[in-house]
Formats: sequence, structure tokens, C-alpha cells
Amino acid sequence: MRNAMWLGLGVALLLAVAAGAQDKVKPAEEEAPAPAAAAAESVAFMQTLVKKMDSPDARIRFAVREALLVMDRQAIAVLNEHRATVDSEHLKAFIDRTIERIKSMKTAGGRSWSTLRGRDLDRLAMECNLTLEQITQIQPILAKHDKNAQDLWEEFRQSGVKDKEAFKDLQDERNLLVEEAGPALRRYLSEEQVKAITAHLKGGGFGGGAAAGEFIMGGGGGGMTIIRRPPGDGEKGK
Repeated sequence: MRNAMWLGLGVALLLAVAAGAQDKVKPAEEEAPAPAAAAAESVAFMQTLVKKMDSPDARIRFAVREALLVMDRQAIAVLNEHRATVDSEHLKAFIDRTIERIKSMKTAGGRSWSTLRGRDLDRLAMECNLTLEQITQIQPILAKHDKNAQDLWEEFRQSGVKDKEAFKDLQDERNLLVEEAGPALRRYLSEEQVKAITAHLKGGGFGGGAAAGEFIMGGGGGGMTIIRRPPGDGEKGK
């Protein structure tokens, strides 16, 4: 008898708790945020992100940029608004690069990529721990190196020589170009940073233009790699 009484009380208590919980649960359609509220939350999120774009930690800056790429063109207005409030030319350049990359993004086959030609300076900065000022300082040095490397590649292609020794000579000449950039890089970077960047330059591909149906994107720490354009961007990949 006593056991039945306790069992009845237990069941009643569970039913009461369940009823109270049910009162607190709103229908799914009521939980969905209104479009205006969702848009406001997105803007607030991006406004928080852009305030971290001048972080001394290059990893944080790169993470912010990648998050803004996910937000797509919605982020451009927030970036332009933030750009109008900053004084640093180096930070403005970072904002401009981010906007340019957002505009360059394409999507096909469930993947996204940038159609930008050239080195991803901010990925390189993240992997070599560069400041925004250092990126500005070494950008012309890297641009000169990439042009020389591309000229070397074009000369090799036009020669028609494709044997093993020719490829070895090509690699040796490319490594020489990297070494020639060293003294200029050392004017702005620590020895550790120079070693990291030269390793990336030696490990990447050839900078500059690309053949039809191809484009260049950063790879291996901002290195230059010629890859095929994915299908769905004007012409089929080959």
C-alpha cells in the first residue's frame, strides 16, 4: 500500500515537471528569428570582427579575414565603414585586400575559391608571423621576385627543353632568385622570418600570369601555385 502511494506521488511529480517544461517550450515557428533580427545580429558580429583586424597576432588577423570571407559580400559595407574610422595605412591596405578577396570569391560544386592572381600576403603573414607594417614593406620585394620567377618560367616553357637536367637547372635558378631577395627582406624582417619566407618561396610554384583555364592562388604559406580553374567558372577545367 505504502509502495503504491509513493509510486503515485512520483508519477504525479513527473507529470507536473513535464507540464511545466511544456509551458516553457515555444513552437518551432516562434523560435525562428525574424529576418531583420538575423541581419542585425550578422552586422553586430562583423562589427566585432573588424575591430580585431589590427591585432598584433597575425593568426587572429587571418582568422578574422577568413570569417569575413564566410560572411561574403555582406561584409563589404561593414569593412568600408570601419576603414573610414582608421588612420593606419597598413590597416587600410589589409581591409582593401580583404574586400578584394571577398569580391573575387566564386562557388561551384560545393566549394569556394578565389580567382585572384598573386600571392596571399595575409596567409603568408599568418604563417611567418608578420606585422601589418612588415607586409607593406616586403610587398614590393615579393612582387619583384614573383615577376622574375614568372619570367624564368616563361623562358623555360618557350625553350621546349623538358628533360630532367633542364628541370634541375630551372630549380637551381629559381632558388638563386630566392637568395637574391634575402638582403632586401632582412632590412625589415628578423632572421627567423626571413628563413620562413625563403622556405615558402622555394617551396611554392612560379608567380605571375597563368595559361587559359588556370589561375594562381596561394599555397604552402602564401607560395605561388598554378592550378586548374574548377568547372563552372566560365570554362571547364582541363
